[in-house]
Amino acid sequence: MASYDSIQKRALIDYMRRHNDRPLTIDEIISGLTAEAHTGNYIVPGKSTVYRLMTKLVESGSVKRFVRGNSRQFLYQITDGDKCRLHFHLKCDICGRLYHMDEEISHSIAEIVGQKNGFTIDRDETTFFGHCRKCKKPDINV
Repeated sequence: MASYDSIQKRALIDYMRRHNDRPLTIDEIISGLTAEAHTGNYIVPGKSTVYRLMTKLVESGSVKRFVRGNSRQFLYQITDGDKCRLHFHLKCDICGRLYHMDEEISHSIAEIVGQKNGFTIDRDETTFFGHCRKCKKPDINV
């Protein structure tokens, strides 16, 4: 079944693509859309519409959803769609950036885990959390 692309959905996806450098809350997305509404030809969707659209985008694999720390607040970040299903992701706990792990390394990790543990890893749902190069503090003991 084909999906219907409303003006609001298109505006949401376009906004997420322009701000793909970090995950965003629903409130940040709505605030950003509102601030940019004058530059686009669209109506700012209401909060419930954004939640509904984001749920569909997460289910389709177009957007990744994360929990902010130990809170109950979700963060959303657009992905590269089907390309993202071929590798794992790395998320920096400090700056919030989402990185794409090399496909060969992702495959090797999945293969080793499968062989050693008899377990198949779901690449769509697997994200490693840590610190990126920019945020990592230098180890003074090295």
